[in-house]
Amino acid sequence: MLATGVVGAVEDPWIRWSWISGHADVILSALLQHIQLTLIAVVIGLAIAVPLGLVAWRSRLFRGPIFSLTGILYTIPSLALFAFLTLYGRGDLMPAWFQPMFVPLLFIALGLYLLLEKRTT
Repeated sequence: MLATGVVGAVEDPWIRWSWISGHADVILSALLQHIQLTLIAVVIGLAIAVPLGLVAWRSRLFRGPIFSLTGILYTIPSLALFAFLTLYGRGDLMPAWFQPMFVPLLFIALGLYLLLEKRTT
């Protein structure tokens, strides 16, 4: 680290640009994989959340269970979900996009319901 103001400080930068330039292919590959996994999770989340939001808007009977279930799925932390699946021998089978898929479920379903409810009142 760069310790400014300290007598006898050794200059050790926080970012080593030489390492970054030497490993640009690894960084780019990891970035592309991250974007791919994020897009998969968001698209699957949208495909599930939009119909759930429409059902919640149209049917008062399903509104509570839909928002309760999506709220529970949203609150499951990633590490707890991994640990739970590992207990049953399924941790190695779970794709990386599986848990982040739960994040948009609650917000999109609830947001779509609220937008449609506001539009009809």
